Amino acid sequence: MAFFRRLIPHAEKANVKIGVENMMQRDPLRKNYVADACSDPAEFVRYIDTLDSEHITACVDIGHAVLPSGSGPVADMIRALGHDRLGSLHVQDNDYKSDLHLAPYMGMLDWKEIARALGEIDYKGDFTYEVNRSILTGTGRDDGYLPIGAKHMADVGKYLCAEIDRNRPAKP
Repeated sequence: MAFFRRLIPHAEKANVKIGVENMMQRDPLRKNYVADACSDPAEFVRYIDTLDSEHITACVDIGHAVLPSGSGPVADMIRALGHDRLGSLHVQDNDYKSDLHLAPYMGMLDWKEIARALGEIDYKGDFTYEVNRSILTGTGRDDGYLPIGAKHMADVGKYLCAEIDRNRPAKP
């Protein structure tokens, strides 16, 4: 909290927003993921509200949200943060065990429910892929694959955005 408070004047001066990300860490003994800063939805809401700055926004790392033991669905975190707090996403998929940085729909996360939650809160923030580079480059031994991988990622992004749009509140 003190770290982010020190950054706020610099963000104001530069007219940028700082994304606070939900984190987890590895238990050094058991080697499993455990909760860290903002991994609990209620804590994340309190964190953003306590910082109370238009230059601070919540950045939900979708893959991180399911890794700490006992974490709830990503959609619960999205709904708890809501439209006004959530300004940024790190979009990635995994197997609920490892931070794999897979493209959406390549792992086990419930993207239909994630899209529903984002639509319900009328999400308007950033959408940043945080995926393993092999999704774009394959093995990296054939430069001709890059446009294919990039098109696939763009198509997945368009599909996911359309799913979010389908779940937005009806306009009066």
